[in-house]
Amino acid sequence: MNLGDKILELRKKKGYSQEELAEKLSISRQTVSKWELNETSPDIKQAKKISKIFNISLDDLLDNDIKNILTEKISNTERLAGLIINILKFIGIFIISMVLLVIISVFLFLGVRTEMNKKISNVITKEKYICTLNDQSYVLEIKYNENNKILKIGSDSALNEILNLEQYEYADQIINIVKEYFKNEGGSCQIE
Repeated sequence: MNLGDKILELRKKKGYSQEELAEKLSISRQTVSKWELNETSPDIKQAKKISKIFNISLDDLLDNDIKNILTEKISNTERLAGLIINILKFIGIFIISMVLLVIISVFLFLGVRTEMNKKISNVITKEKYICTLNDQSYVLEIKYNENNKILKIGSDSALNEILNLEQYEYADQIINIVKEYFKNEGGSCQIE
C-alpha cells in the first residue's frame, strides 16, 4: 500500500475529514488531498506529525516492513551466541582435558620415578681394598648401596681391631679412615 492510500485509510479510521487533519498538521486541505491522490508526499517532518496523530510508527506509516530485518538480526544474534557458547564449551573441555592430562602425567611420572628409586636402591656396590704395611697385607671388602650406606664389611680381624670399623655407618667414612691410617703408618691401599 502506498503512502497516500495509507493516510486516507488512517484518516477515515479516526473519523477525521481532510480539513480536520489539515488543521492538526497546520497545512491546507488541498495538501492532504494531493497526498491521498498520490500526487505528492509529505516531507519527513510532516510524516513524523502524521505518525504521532495516528499513534503509529513511521515504519508502519510508510509500510516499511522491518519485522523481517529484526527477525533476521535476532536470528543472527542467536546463531552467534550459540556459536560462542559452543566455542566456550570446547575451550572448557580442552582446558579440563589438559589439566587432567597434566595430573595423570604427574602421577605416572611420580610412579615411574618411585619405581626407578626402588630399583636404584637395590644397586649394591662392592669394593675390595688391598692394603700393605710392613710387608704385611690386609684386605678390606665393603658392600654399600647407592646412598653410601654400608651393607656389609669384611676385613682382616687385625684391621678391624685396630680401626674399630663396625662403628661407621657410611662406606666413604671407612674407606677414608683405612686409607688415612695406612698412609700415616707408611703403608698404602689399592682398590682391587
